[in-house]
Amino acid sequence: MTDESLPSAFREYWHLPVPRSTRGRVLVAIRFAALLALVVAAFATPGFFTTVSLFSLLNTTSFIGCVAVGMTFITLSGNIMSFALGVTLSTSGIVFMAALPLGLVPAIIGALAFGAALTAAQGLVIGYFRANPVIVSASQAGNSNYLPASLSVSSVMMPSVPSDPTISRVRS
Repeated sequence: MTDESLPSAFREYWHLPVPRSTRGRVLVAIRFAALLALVVAAFATPGFFTTVSLFSLLNTTSFIGCVAVGMTFITLSGNIMSFALGVTLSTSGIVFMAALPLGLVPAIIGALAFGAALTAAQGLVIGYFRANPVIVSASQAGNSNYLPASLSVSSVMMPSVPSDPTISRVRS
């Protein structure tokens, strides 16, 4: 089947330009090989396409998407990066787990308030003292890693009673 035998609208819509340079073709080949490896790994992994696995994958990528939105605002403000976003997310999760015995809504409010306070403190240091944002975010990341570890005394934090029906429904 030649390219001329296809309708013109179909040809224009599905035309994928192949780069003319060797470097461009190598990059396309690497992307195709990576995509093929992901598909093969997905089919080769037992239980990958189960409901629990796909739900977990979507849940993880939603957190990454939230961090990406935050990084977009940081980049648009003229800064390069923030090392503290991932750590702020994880420490806010620790605060959420610690406050879960108070109920779901207070735990969410507490975690959001804690994350807002961490980022506000970082913004205050950068704005008031005119500190380098990369250095401040790196130190914030270090502090945010140290504090939960020192407060938890190397213990695993688990919710005491998952009495809220929404939490129980998600886990099953």
